[in-house]
Amino acid sequence: MPSRLHEALDWLYHAEQAREVAGQLTDPGKKSRLRRLLTSLIGWRAPPPRDRWEETSMARYRAKRNRQTAFAAMLLARRSGHEPRWRRRLSDNKPWRNRMIGKFMIVTTVSALTLSATAFAQGTADEAKAMLMKAVAAVKADKSKALDEFNKGESGFLVGDLYPFCFNISDGKLVAIANPNAKNLIGTDGRTVKDSTGKLFGVEQLAAAQKPEEEITVTDYMFPKPGADKTPVTKESFTTKVGDLVCGVGYYK
Repeated sequence: MPSRLHEALDWLYHAEQAREVAGQLTDPGKKSRLRRLLTSLIGWRAPPPRDRWEETSMARYRAKRNRQTAFAAMLLARRSGHEPRWRRRLSDNKPWRNRMIGKFMIVTTVSALTLSATAFAQGTADEAKAMLMKAVAAVKADKSKALDEFNKGESGFLVGDLYPFCFNISDGKLVAIANPNAKNLIGTDGRTVKDSTGKLFGVEQLAAAQKPEEEITVTDYMFPKPGADKTPVTKESFTTKVGDLVCGVGYYK
């Protein structure tokens, strides 16, 4: 088929009359009408197509012009104090997503603050005595379970810097303590343990074994807190006899 005929067909495809003729191209009974139409168009020549370099250059020019226009609009909007419509905020486009992100951030912040406050909270004397009574009740209910919870710091037996500890009355060995900086003392005779000043504070704590149950013995000594800082600080403990154990809870001054 001649090239001019190709050009005519291409023009015809994009013309308004293509709708009418497109359905007749495969109909052998109506070729004459199409032939007459092509003959009337045979003198028309399509303009030469642009080469790829020219098309790329025009596309780059249009993209650059659009960027410059958008930048100028943004500057004008900033100077006038108004935000363009096409530059909507996240809350305008996806309010549900913004609310979910906000709730998640609030929950995360509150949780972090709660954990931080719990980790660094300093207990009081009354709180230490209350935990001691709770530990005594746990030992009376189930001794082995209670000692396991004391060592793991579970069931509320490690709150801030408050935690229980227990000695055997028979041999004075430490059998439970939740402080991670004092785990090396488990199995050690508490009567031989000294603080940083050389005081045998375990002797005073175990003196509660010679007293009636639920009678409290107070001991002052130096001992490290739970946490990264292992520096010994002043501590006061309350110990009492519970069956064949002496258990206590102390607070840091």
